Amino acid sequence: MPFDNLLVLQKLKGNILQQLLDLAASKGGWPLAGITMQIKDKKSNKCNWSEESRWITSKIYILVNSDF
Repeated sequence: MPFDNLLVLQKLKGNILQQLLDLAASKGGWPLAGITMQIKDKKSNKCNWSEESRWITSKIYILVNSDF
C-alpha cells in the first residue's frame, strides 16, 4: 500500500455484516470490492458475492480494509 497504509482484517458475523451494509445503504452506498448490492428504502437488498447468495447470520466473514 502506498504512504505506509496498512491492511486491517476484520472478522464479522453475518448478522453484523448485514448491519454494516445497511448502514452503508442508509448513507447512499460506499465503495466496496467483491460484493454487489441494491439499495431499497435505504437498506441493503439483494447482496451478492462469490458463490453465495445470502448472508449466513452465524457464519464468520473476513473483511479487508485500509487503515486510511
